[in-house]
Parts: sequence; C-alpha cells; structure tokens
Amino acid sequence: MKRVIPMLFILLLVLSGCGSGRRVGEQAPHFTLPSLYTGEMISSADLRGHPILLMFFSPG
Repeated sequence: MKRVIPMLFILLLVLSGCGSGRRVGEQAPHFTLPSLYTGEMISSADLRGHPILLMFFSPG
C-alpha cells in the first residue's frame, strides 16, 4: 500500500497534462505583452509574418 499511493499520484500528474497541448502547425493563441524596452503593449497581430522568440524563466 505504501508504494501504491505514490504511484497513483505520479500517474495522476502524468495523465493530467495529456491532450492539453497544441499540435504542430496549429496557430498560436493571440496575446498582448508589454515591451521590455519601451513599455508599450505589443500584440501577436503586430508581429504577424515575423519570427517570434518567447523566453520563459524563473529567477531562483
């Protein structure tokens, strides 16, 4: 029983993320983010036709 509960918990975590992602070739959702340089809002529609690099990080 001590091994079953952790295994069920891990299985639940693994399966909870299945099927929720985007498919290759599917359009990304629209977004609006502030520019790091000017502070003005930039939307994904403004960048249509240009390559976009998104960086996600957590300091610490």
